[in-house]
Amino acid sequence: MFGRYVPWLWLGARLTVRGGRQALIRTVLLGTGAAVGIVLVLGALAVPAVVDAQDLRIIGRTPVTASGSEQTLRAVTIDDAVAGRILRRVNVSGVTAGGPVPPGVSALPSAGEVVVSPAMRKLIADNPHAKRRFPQTVVGTVGAAGLVAPDELIAYVGVTSAQMPTDADPVTGFGDSTADRQLAAQRGTSDLERLLTPGRVVGFAFAFFMLAPLAVLLSTAAGLSAAAREQRLAALRLLGASARQAQAVNAVETGVAAAFGVLLGYAAFPVLRALTADWSIGRFHWYATDVAVPAGRAAVAGVLIVAFAVVVGVVGAAPAVLRPVATRRRIVTGAARLWRLVAFAASVVALLVAAMLAESSTAALALLGVGMIGVALTLPLLLPALLPRLAAPLLRWAGRPAWLTVAVRRIRQAPSTVFRLAGTLMVALFIGAVGTIGAAAYSAANTATQVSDTGWLPQSILGADERLAEQLVPTVGADNMAYYDTLSGSATIDGRQQPVLVVRGSCASLAVLFDTTWSCAPGKAYRAAWSDQLPAGTPLTASEGGDTEVAAYAIPADTAPLNMSPFGQGTDIVVAEPPKAGTIVAKVDANQSALENWYATAAALAPTAVVQGYREIPTGFDADAVTALVTAGLLITATMGFIAFAMSTVDRTITTRRANVPLAVIGVPRRTLTAANVTESISGLLLGQLTTAAAVLLTAWAGATVMRTTSFDNLLDTVMPVLTLAAAGVALGILVTVLATTSTGRPTPELLRRQ
Repeated sequence: MFGRYVPWLWLGARLTVRGGRQALIRTVLLGTGAAVGIVLVLGALAVPAVVDAQDLRIIGRTPVTASGSEQTLRAVTIDDAVAGRILRRVNVSGVTAGGPVPPGVSALPSAGEVVVSPAMRKLIADNPHAKRRFPQTVVGTVGAAGLVAPDELIAYVGVTSAQMPTDADPVTGFGDSTADRQLAAQRGTSDLERLLTPGRVVGFAFAFFMLAPLAVLLSTAAGLSAAAREQRLAALRLLGASARQAQAVNAVETGVAAAFGVLLGYAAFPVLRALTADWSIGRFHWYATDVAVPAGRAAVAGVLIVAFAVVVGVVGAAPAVLRPVATRRRIVTGAARLWRLVAFAASVVALLVAAMLAESSTAALALLGVGMIGVALTLPLLLPALLPRLAAPLLRWAGRPAWLTVAVRRIRQAPSTVFRLAGTLMVALFIGAVGTIGAAAYSAANTATQVSDTGWLPQSILGADERLAEQLVPTVGADNMAYYDTLSGSATIDGRQQPVLVVRGSCASLAVLFDTTWSCAPGKAYRAAWSDQLPAGTPLTASEGGDTEVAAYAIPADTAPLNMSPFGQGTDIVVAEPPKAGTIVAKVDANQSALENWYATAAALAPTAVVQGYREIPTGFDADAVTALVTAGLLITATMGFIAFAMSTVDRTITTRRANVPLAVIGVPRRTLTAANVTESISGLLLGQLTTAAAVLLTAWAGATVMRTTSFDNLLDTVMPVLTLAAAGVALGILVTVLATTSTGRPTPELLRRQ
C-alpha cells in the first residue's frame, strides 16, 4: 500500500527545488523561518542548563566546615556590592601549604593578600572605591572553574586569626560529591518547587515570548506561495490524484523545506553559542560552554518544528484538495466564520469584567489571565473574519476608484492573506506589551526604596571594637556616628521582675544615638525619662540567658533627656562609658558616592565585619532583572514579527504579480495595480495594529485596576514604546510593500505565456 505513495512523495521532494523560482523562494523562506525557530527554541532549552551549571559551581566553592577539626583554615563570606554590582568577599585565615582550596584558585592568600576574579581585578584598576576596598596585595586570579559567570566579582581576602570571628568553624574542604543532591534539595521538596527552579522560570519566560510568535511565524512560512501551491494541488486532483496523494506531495514539499531549515539551525547554533561569550541580558552573563542542550531534546524540538510546519501546510491546503474545481476557477471563499469574532469578544469581556471587579481577588486575577491569553490567541484569527466584512460595503460605493475595487475583491477572495501578513506582528507586539505591563507591576510591588527626609541613611556594623570606631570617624564625622553595646537584665519592683535594658557608650556616642545633648559626665549612669517608674537604687540582676555584667549597675537617680533614637535603639538606662566590643551606627549621606565610601572604608579596615544598612544591591529577579528579560523577549518577538511580515509581503508581491498579468494585458495602468497591491497589504496591517493597540490599552487598564500595584498612567507610560513600535511597524510595512511592489518590473513574455 505504501508503494502507491512513493511516486507522489518523490514528486513532493522534487517540487521543493524544481518547482520554479516561486517554489525555490518558498523553500528558502520556510527554511529560514524554521532555522530561526529552532535556534530560538534551543536557546530557551539551554537556559536551565546554564543556571544548573552556575548553581553547581556555587556549590563547588562553598566551604565545608566541621566543628572540632584539626584544620586551621577558617572562612567567612560577606555579601557586598561595589559600583552597583554584587561582590562576594570570602575572608580566610589559617592558610597552610597543602590545605583545601576552592575551585579556580591555585592557592589561598595569606594575611595582607587577596585573590580576585578577572572582573574584580579590572574594577580595582578602574574604580577608586573598589581599589580602596582592597588595600591588600593582589597575588592571584580566580579561574573560570570558581566563577558563576565571566563578569562575577569575587575576592578571597587573607586576614589574621585575630580578625576572624571566634565562632568560625574549621574548613575541611570546598564542595563535595553530593552537589547534585544539594542542588535538588535547595530547590525544594514539592513537585511545584522543583518545577519552578530559577532556570526553568527564565526558560518559561522566554517560551512565553517566543512560542506564540514562533507558531505564527512558522504558520506564515508554511503558508507561503499559498495561491500557487493550491492551484498546483488542485491540478493534481483534477488529473486523477486522490486527496491523500495530493496532500502527500504537499506534506513532503513542506517537510523537506522545514527540515532543511532545522538542519541549518542546528549548524548555526554552535556558532552562535560561541558568540554568546560576549553577550548579556541586563546583568545576566554566562559562559558559552554552559549553553548546552541534550541531543534528545534538540532532536525532539526539530521534529516538532517540522511536524508543525507540515500540519500547517496540510491544513491550509485542505480546501484546494477538497474543492479543486473552485480553487482552479478562483471562486471567492468569503470571510472567515464569525466564531473568530465571538472568541475574541469573549476574551475582551473577560478583561472588562476583571477591570469592573476592581479588586485583587482570585476571580479577578483568573479573568485577567484568561482574557490576556484569549486575546493573544485570537488576535491573529480576528483579521480574516473582520477585514472582509469591513471592506464589503465599499463595493456598494458607486464612485469607488478602480484600484479600490481590485483591492477589496482580493481581500474577499483570500481573507487568510491578512493573517499571514500581520498575524505574527500582532501577536509579538501584544505579548511584548503584556510582558512590559507585568514587569511594571512587578517592579512597583518589589522595588524597595528608602526615602530619607533627613538626607542620611542609617548604617551599622556588628561586632565592632573601639579602635574600628575611631578609624571610621573621619569617614562620616564624630557628630554622625555612635559606638555602643547593650546589656539586658531585670529589676525586682513590687515583688515582680521587670526587664531593664542598659546601653553603654561614650557621652558623644549617646548624644548621637539618642539625638540629644546634655551635661553628660563620663562614667556616670542615667535613667531615661520614660523609665521614671523604676525606683532609684534598685539593683539590676542578670536575667536567664542575659548579660552578667549588668549586675554591676543599679537604677540611677539622675535622668538624661533622651529622645527617640533615629536608629531605632531603645533603652531604660544609659551608662557613659565606651564598651570593649559593640555596635557602630552611623548617619551616612543618602547618595551613592557617600555609601560607596563608607562601605569601602569599612571593608578595608575590617574585612570580616558585618555591615548592615540600606543600599541598592541588585540580586535575584529584582525589578531591573525582570525588565531586562522582558526587554530581551520583546526584541525577540518584535524581530520575529517583522521577519514574518517581510516574508509575507515579498511572497504576496510575487503572487499578485502573477494575478496582475490579465489586468495588465487588458490595459489597466500600472499605478492602479500598485495602489491596489499597497491597499490590500496595508489595510490588514493597519487594522491589525489598531486592534492590537486597543487590546494593549484595555489590558493595561484591567491590569492596573486588578493588580493595584501601579496606576494606569504609569502602565500607559510603560507600554508607550510598544505602541510606538506598532506605529513603526505600520510605517515599515508601507515602505516594504511599496518597495516590493514597485521593484517587480513589468510582466515578462514567459509570465504572460504561462498566465
